[in-house]
Amino acid sequence: MTTMKTSTLPISLARTGVGPGAALQDAITSHALRRAAAPVLARMLDPERFADVIAAEATRHRRFLGGFSLVRVKLDGDAGELRTVWRAACTTLARVALEETRDTDVIGRVTESELAVLCPQTGAAGAARLARRIVDGIREAWAGQTPQPRASAGHADTEDVRGIEVLMLWDAAGDMLAEASAAGGGRVGGGRPPAAAAGEC
Repeated sequence: MTTMKTSTLPISLARTGVGPGAALQDAITSHALRRAAAPVLARMLDPERFADVIAAEATRHRRFLGGFSLVRVKLDGDAGELRTVWRAACTTLARVALEETRDTDVIGRVTESELAVLCPQTGAAGAARLARRIVDGIREAWAGQTPQPRASAGHADTEDVRGIEVLMLWDAAGDMLAEASAAGGGRVGGGRPPAAAAGEC
């Protein structure tokens, strides 16, 4: 089984000098414009910019407390298995994610077939609902077709990121995604990083 942790963002996630308020607001503003004007596959942040936004959001919550969630969604299977529908399936994944997210959510492209969504001020229940809507949207879009692309999702949240490395949250969502995919695909998994789950943060 291939672990989803291999789908890593640039390690700008470790940066601490990102201005939280301006960086997040600028990203949300540009993201909203991108949603309205750009082709589907261009309406999300590239991995490096998305990593900066996650770091900025974590810094903001360390200062003001609160929580946020990360949702990672990936097509089940690969280009070889999905053959001629691969490109269309990747486009469908992006389109459904854009349709199901809020204007304040920020979507980043991790790989051609994997997206991640930063959901500010969102707990486990909200992240689970979003993940399920995206997974169900992919299934409904390709219902009755052969091959039939499906997607799996994983999400992780923390109500307070003090003492939690951002990469822990990223890896926790990746672990949940890997488990959902390994369980047969078309599933959603969720959980918090160890420190948050143990109430140590």
